[in-house]
Amino acid sequence: MNPWPQTRAEREAAVTRLDARLQEDPLSVDLALDRARLLAELDRSDEARDAYLRLVARAPDHLRALNDFGTFLMQGGF
Repeated sequence: MNPWPQTRAEREAAVTRLDARLQEDPLSVDLALDRARLLAELDRSDEARDAYLRLVARAPDHLRALNDFGTFLMQGGF
């Protein structure tokens, strides 16, 4: 996804597009990671947390996923 969505409306639209793309490619780590990050940026914290947990469980050695999840947790006060 380039460029990264900047406004709330752009982020919401991007999540919708990612949901559709994930229907076609449900194992894509990169798509799932972008979706989790967007959910976090939209303050949909519970959904973002669940998305990150599913992602890290599926790809526990994916460095970007681990980094982004760690950042999400730190920003949430963990």
